[in-house]
Amino acid sequence: MKKFFTQEEMIRKATEKPYNYPICLNTECILRERCLHAIETTAEQMSATFITCVNPSVYADKDECTEFRDKDAIAYMAFGMQKIAKTLKQSGCYSAFIAECLHHFCRTVYYEMLAGEHSITPSDQSIILECAEKVGKPLPADSFDKMIEMKAW
Repeated sequence: MKKFFTQEEMIRKATEKPYNYPICLNTECILRERCLHAIETTAEQMSATFITCVNPSVYADKDECTEFRDKDAIAYMAFGMQKIAKTLKQSGCYSAFIAECLHHFCRTVYYEMLAGEHSITPSDQSIILECAEKVGKPLPADSFDKMIEMKAW
């Protein structure tokens, strides 16, 4: 049986460090003091049986690391799309919007996002706002029912 999480539980999970978050052991990295992969490396993780790690040899002697995650970067997770639905229904383009969204999300995920039962990542937010624009109703980024600030893991 599928377990549904309350919105509070989803928000808590969204703001926590992701499970098996990659650590970085590259002590020579110039970005180390600002990178979440290095900062989140704890003694507890090092005593684990298995760890996920960014391979330091890939980035040795490089000034750039594609895995760099700034400790001060903020992401906004969204919950619920009832305000969007209401706006698009009033504009008469809601059914076209749903059709556009279903090109990107399965029906279950779409309706869970609509009801606020599924968190909406920043990349999913972009897709949803692009779908609204495609049907002729551009929406501001804060159109979702609830936005929470979190680390950009």
